[in-house]
Amino acid sequence: MKLFLFIAAVFILCSGSTVSSSNEERCFYFCISRPMKADSTLVLLYTEVKDTTCTLLQSGAIASKWGELADSRCQTTSGCTSDVNIYKAKGDAQKNFDNAINRYRTYYKLEKVKL
Repeated sequence: MKLFLFIAAVFILCSGSTVSSSNEERCFYFCISRPMKADSTLVLLYTEVKDTTCTLLQSGAIASKWGELADSRCQTTSGCTSDVNIYKAKGDAQKNFDNAINRYRTYYKLEKVKL
């Protein structure tokens, strides 16, 4: 009987940890990089809207990777931004992405990149 209770407890614990990791909260994000000061090279780098776990976004791993990519592709001496825009809802992320792209389209050459 004790063995049965032990096995049942282990099963419940293992099942619980599997369920919680698969139900981890999702967040949506997109990245934008643009020159800090206007000069002759006005290129805006951006990613499409993507989703991942909120934990991964909060860890800074994506921001760090985006920062490295933005720095390596920056074409100005004044430097470039490396913005990661995070949202809880996909609709909010897509709406803000569309607004940003439409706003910047007038001033920048847009270049979509993969992260």
